[in-house]
Amino acid sequence: MLDDTHPRARAHLTAMYQRLTLSERAAMGMQMSTDARLLALEAIRQRHPEYSEDDARLALGRLWLGDELFRKVKPDAPLLDP
Repeated sequence: MLDDTHPRARAHLTAMYQRLTLSERAAMGMQMSTDARLLALEAIRQRHPEYSEDDARLALGRLWLGDELFRKVKPDAPLLDP
């Protein structure tokens, strides 16, 4: 964990995280999940500029869910490469 971080900085971050309330930790986790999803969506857009916004979101859904679950949720949707 944080192998490229100076030990004093790591200690400061650890102490800061330990002081967070449960709701603050949950909010941070939700924001990190949103950020990861947005980064993945942007990467799909860059790899596939021909995709519409809906296509990019379908490709992201396939990436996130895997083919089997994606097929159950969107049985008629194309299996677009992420």
